[in-house]
Amino acid sequence: MKDKVTPILHAIAEQGRVGSVEAAWNNIANALERVPTMNRHGERWKIPPLSGRGVYDYGLGGKAIRLLGHYIYINSNGAFRINELDTPIFESLSESGDPFCEVANY
Repeated sequence: MKDKVTPILHAIAEQGRVGSVEAAWNNIANALERVPTMNRHGERWKIPPLSGRGVYDYGLGGKAIRLLGHYIYINSNGAFRINELDTPIFESLSESGDPFCEVANY
């Protein structure tokens, strides 16, 4: 699994910092489109739309996206963290340089 995730994380890092939940989602979705990674059913990896199933409010204006084995937490300022289960594997600062802020008791 980690061998597949690493190229995606590099592609996400290349996208740069952003200033909103929507822009962070776009960066992650664009990286998944650029890196040809398939699941066991031969389908490309993708994330649900922000209004889709598996997407929840995360703090004030943020979103949490639950995937199979991964979680994406996005702050309202565009900073985000990607976890593999409970282990953080990637973080991005917001466009203004603010770090990702974990929501307590989520």
